[in-house]
Amino acid sequence: MTTLTQIQPVKPSWRAWWISARPAAFPKLLFPVGLGLHLAGWPLQAQHAGGLLALGAFLLPAHLAIVLCNDLADRRADGLEVHGNPAAAARRPLAAGRLGHRSVLVVAVLSLLACLLLALWQEGGIGPLSVLVLAAEVCVLAYGFAPFAFNYRGGGEVLEALGTGVLLPLIVAGHFHGVLLDHTAWLLCCGFLLGASSALGSGLSHIDADRRSGKKTLAVLWSPVEAARLSLLLLLVAAGALLWHSWPGMPPLAALPALALFLPATAALRTQAFARYKKWQKGILLLLWLALWSA
Repeated sequence: MTTLTQIQPVKPSWRAWWISARPAAFPKLLFPVGLGLHLAGWPLQAQHAGGLLALGAFLLPAHLAIVLCNDLADRRADGLEVHGNPAAAARRPLAAGRLGHRSVLVVAVLSLLACLLLALWQEGGIGPLSVLVLAAEVCVLAYGFAPFAFNYRGGGEVLEALGTGVLLPLIVAGHFHGVLLDHTAWLLCCGFLLGASSALGSGLSHIDADRRSGKKTLAVLWSPVEAARLSLLLLLVAAGALLWHSWPGMPPLAALPALALFLPATAALRTQAFARYKKWQKGILLLLWLALWSA
């Protein structure tokens, strides 16, 4: 019988760690960070250099904690994917046995502690920022781990939207002087919708593995086409609302060129080209980040 090690040679551990860190997924934090900076009034002046450095120091372990906790929670599901598709072993070092479970667990816990300690250090004790960070970490753990494991019981998309669309922007704003805008609730609602759209889009690429492992994502419970349509609808509503907010004096017809990216995204859904849809979805999020920057 052919083993996984025969199919996929074991590579140096630094390479396995690099793959597990998923640097390509780091840009997904771009829009939540942009929304948080927008809430704080874009504090990019020299006097805010300390806050920007603290934010950068926070985002790196935050990203690492998210991806490693997801790998640990999805170890069984990823193992099924690896055994069903040995080529996937290159993308799943933990499930393929190229990283030890204990090592990944230690790094994940240290990353969670680093985020919380940075917040406590910046505030000089327990305050709103550290409470928000703790709430976000609870969301990360409840997403995939017992006793909640919402990603396996249903509701994982809602939890992801809450974390990336609401809590993370507030944490970013909290690294400076807090929220300055009066319409914060409106912007956070848009962030929640965009987070839900992104979560639905992320679940489209591994539906078969999710179904085999017993996950209860909407793409599994409904169908990939229906989940993608809902993702596109949420993206359209939130994008329209954010563009309207960013350029309040802009005539409605002027928003049409900015929303033109939805045409190829919709065409990708018609042909069920979900990978291409996700690329257009990322482009739309980048456009919205630029809209917030220019507001």
